[in-house]
Amino acid sequence: GQPGAGPLKVGPSLVDFGTGHNSAIAILAALNHRNRTGEGQHIDMALLDSSVAMICHIMQDYLINGVQAERLGNGGNGGGPADLIHARDGMTYITAGSDAHWRRMSELMGQPELYADPRFDTNAKRAKTNRAELIDIINVWSRQFTTEELQAKFDSVGIPAARYNDLAEVWDDPQVQHRACAPRRRMCGPPPDRST
Repeated sequence: GQPGAGPLKVGPSLVDFGTGHNSAIAILAALNHRNRTGEGQHIDMALLDSSVAMICHIMQDYLINGVQAERLGNGGNGGGPADLIHARDGMTYITAGSDAHWRRMSELMGQPELYADPRFDTNAKRAKTNRAELIDIINVWSRQFTTEELQAKFDSVGIPAARYNDLAEVWDDPQVQHRACAPRRRMCGPPPDRST
């Protein structure tokens, strides 16, 4: 429903990753079956099958009600508000997808009247019908703060949120550093023990 909002390719080919993931699971299941029974297995994996399976949650709604889901951009798949919001120094993704989250968020914003506002008084209105209008209101509030300040505010009331990091910022993230991730190692976790 927005200009330029047609189909949009995601970054990497997710269907390739999904099919690889499904293949690994199928191989493990086949090896387990062989270990238990001595019988081999045939695995048939296709990108098409995986791509259809990857949209099963959306397809289920379509098969039940016959209505094609709207494109949500960065919006959540169910509850709202859920989207990228702007801070003074970057962006944060929030997902205040339940009524309890929305009540806490409206109070956190100093606008408790938004909780009962007829434009936003149901999850469907917050997540779909009036989503853009609500995100605009949230952005007016959130631009007053840094991403760090926003994170502290959201954490204090239990609203799921996380700063959006561009590629350069990923390596400065404290949790990435704690997990000992490094671009040259291409994996996370503590370094191998080479003392033996």
